[in-house]
Amino acid sequence: MIRIILLALLPFIGAAQTYPTFTKYYKPSNAPPSPPPDSIPNDPTWRPDSIAELEIWLTAYDIDADGIPNEENNNTDQATWHDKSSNGYDAIGINSTEPSVDSNSLNGSHGLHFHDERMEIASGFAIDGDHTMVVIFDREGDGNTALERLMCQPRAGGSISDANVGSFELTIHNTSDWFRHGGKDPGSSTRTLNIASGTSAFLDSLHVHVITYDVGGDSKYYIDEVLKNTETSASSLLDNGREVEIGYDTFQNTGTIDGIIYEIIVFSKVLSSTELTDLYDNYINTVWGL
Repeated sequence: MIRIILLALLPFIGAAQTYPTFTKYYKPSNAPPSPPPDSIPNDPTWRPDSIAELEIWLTAYDIDADGIPNEENNNTDQATWHDKSSNGYDAIGINSTEPSVDSNSLNGSHGLHFHDERMEIASGFAIDGDHTMVVIFDREGDGNTALERLMCQPRAGGSISDANVGSFELTIHNTSDWFRHGGKDPGSSTRTLNIASGTSAFLDSLHVHVITYDVGGDSKYYIDEVLKNTETSASSLLDNGREVEIGYDTFQNTGTIDGIIYEIIVFSKVLSSTELTDLYDNYINTVWGL
């Protein structure tokens, strides 16, 4: 029996062994490059859209919001600053005035240079409730007027009424030394929040401005992670329907700014201390080196 089995195996003993073969794929040298990931300098894994209730995210490192950072050429005018929040609140140049790219101006990333140029945010964007606003701005000099409107909702009519006055403004008063944000209390003729009156620290050079606005509660203003002021907010913010503007106030025909804007971020809620820390440490500090 053993002899029969050995005889049956003889054809296979000593035969060459064969294995499946695989052809390794090499990308041809003339093949187009792979599309880059949606990344930014230093490639942080945490971004503003990691926090819920992000309303608008305009960043100068990705002006067209296509995920490819810093691809625009220096000094090129930008007719549109695209919103990366996916809400579609793009900023458009007003009356053919367009800010220009300032390339590699901060931590290897671009900024948008405003020198009397102005933009208007797409219809539908409004700040009429609790919110947190972040603006990174390098002020290079005085605008052409005393009131420099970083952002505002212009008045809708001549009278100072609840229906006409815009819901908010973010303004530098370069002669009276204050920085103002906030709406108008219903029935009042004045805005309610001079968030940094009496200090000139915000009037020059580069700063990270953060405002948390709790309607009917407290509003807090931070410069470069330091709490500078706390004020009582308006009891409500009234949206008059006008488009929000950057670098101008079309109703008063004034408010131009002179400087570079790197970020405008708005959330429709008051960020917690943990969320603010995440925003600073995992995004602002990582991307902009601030």
